[in-house]
Amino acid sequence: MSTTPPASFPPLPPHSLSATSYGAPIIDDDREKLESAPSIDPALGGEKQGGDSDGGATDGRYGQRPQSTRRIKIEELLCIDGVPPPPPAAPSILSDENRQELKTIYNTAYAPGMDKFLDTHWFSERGCDHLMANSVLCDQFTMLIHRYAMNSQDPVFSAQLAITKSLEAMVVWSMLCLCRKVAQTTTESGEVNEDEVKDGVVDAAKRLEIFEALITGDYRSDDSAPQGPDGSKPNGSALLGQLKSKEYEFWRSIHAFLTIKRENENSAEAIESTLATTRSLLENRENRDVIYSMMIARHLGGQVPGFPDSMQAPETNDEKDVHAKLAVARRLLEEESAGKGTNQVVLRLCGAACRSWSVKR
Repeated sequence: MSTTPPASFPPLPPHSLSATSYGAPIIDDDREKLESAPSIDPALGGEKQGGDSDGGATDGRYGQRPQSTRRIKIEELLCIDGVPPPPPAAPSILSDENRQELKTIYNTAYAPGMDKFLDTHWFSERGCDHLMANSVLCDQFTMLIHRYAMNSQDPVFSAQLAITKSLEAMVVWSMLCLCRKVAQTTTESGEVNEDEVKDGVVDAAKRLEIFEALITGDYRSDDSAPQGPDGSKPNGSALLGQLKSKEYEFWRSIHAFLTIKRENENSAEAIESTLATTRSLLENRENRDVIYSMMIARHLGGQVPGFPDSMQAPETNDEKDVHAKLAVARRLLEEESAGKGTNQVVLRLCGAACRSWSVKR
């Protein structure tokens, strides 16, 4: 497939650049980082805000096919290719050596990806301590590393790969949810941990809530909008301050998109305006490209017959063409989830987004 960006979204920054633009990919058959790591011996969920989910439902004004409005549970989307993860791991006591091995793999293969996806540094700065305090998650993580430590030529490895992918998706999501638990404790207990807040736990948790609502078909309420930066200049740099402002604006635009219900008057115009704002903030960042593509798929998926599996190829690259725009978004997400994602986190989250298209709503 061509590595040149399709011409569907010029002149704004294209969200459909080849994944090679973001750096070397980590694919399912290339486990050098995990397999070269030392061997390891043998809260999903959260409250959602907003009203009833549209679940991708559509109405007559858009000429879209009717769908049910069942709210999707995030657990359903973690069953990659429809295959559920294995049963919970048996409780175990990790040695100091094994705990250090888990920390190494977390800090090398997962924390950077979570940071990049939510535009934060909390997972690298604080997440590992909270991971190691969660014995259930450590057991699941250990099980995952055991599976990836197998010889990839072993028939059992191939036969179990779909289950392993779902297990990894579940572990990634559970790791992401660590920030939610800490943020809830920080904001609800009245005992604010200034260090956690400074390292971005509240922002990370709000962004996770926004992302979860996006892929599960939920809405957000106006009063749950993420706050902007405090106006200070990070390290005295005006440029870094501008980048931080754009970061907050990007997440606020996704939140605004999720507050617009289709039955509202002028909703189509409001959605298009919000999408245009989001697109102007992509800046060739992988996480923003894939999130914007998820927004496109949520908005336009019901307008194109046969989406996602049987939709016809678009006849034009015109950015105003619904088929063309949706085809670009679908292709990017499917390619990222199939192996072009530059880290395990974006790979599995794109897989969850793709699964949301076919889960019965």
